[in-house]
Amino acid sequence: MGSARAAERRSGNGVDASRAVLSRIAVPEWQKLVYKALYDVGDRPLTGAELAHVTGRTIQQLSGILGALDLRIHGTKQIDGRVGISLVFEVREEPGGGWSYHLLSEARHAREEERLV
Repeated sequence: MGSARAAERRSGNGVDASRAVLSRIAVPEWQKLVYKALYDVGDRPLTGAELAHVTGRTIQQLSGILGALDLRIHGTKQIDGRVGISLVFEVREEPGGGWSYHLLSEARHAREEERLV
């Protein structure tokens, strides 16, 4: 999956794929909050706790939002079903437990192109 994603990023298809996810149906407000929070912090990731706090959600609600985003990605015809949220976020396990999220540059550009900034 890593090499396929790297090839996708090199070819520019990552932006096209992210744009397809963002434009196939209206993005729910709660997903927009997640995109906005990660967009606004620039190149630094947010932990799950930070992301939940910034969006005014609990960790459990954030998990549901990310799960819905995963379904949105899998429901987009142009997307290979193996990708999931790694299409738009870099997700890392934190040393003390939990996860951190970083908006990938392709998703950042697609967000700008779809005027969701």
